[in-house]
Amino acid sequence: MPGPQIPDAMKVDQLIEAIVHLPPARLHEFKRKFRKWEREDGSDTQDDTDLLETTRLRLPAAKEKRFKQLMDKSESGNLAPLEIDEYRAIATETEQLSVMRVEALAELTCRRGKPVREVMLEIGWQGGDGEA
Repeated sequence: MPGPQIPDAMKVDQLIEAIVHLPPARLHEFKRKFRKWEREDGSDTQDDTDLLETTRLRLPAAKEKRFKQLMDKSESGNLAPLEIDEYRAIATETEQLSVMRVEALAELTCRRGKPVREVMLEIGWQGGDGEA
């Protein structure tokens, strides 16, 4: 089946620019699928390296800082209407990353046949606020 038609005018630099601006979860998905394509075996299973990378996904530092600012304003009831939308969008992105990280941790735990805490120590798991 032929792939999507890409205009001749679209340059590699334009493709890269589009990729660079993907949110972290979508960028990670792109990287995983690109590696799968490079392997050309059609396998969609993640290797341990991919899983380890997934467990380390985070928001970019600037976005994390903004999220904390918005969280503080939300807790004090001082969010403006536009800030509410921004806060919800970043919270959704954070939740998506957390789900991906935990799923990868669970897969590594199954593959290694060890307790979760032991795998967390082995891989240097960095949880969010209040996580082990």
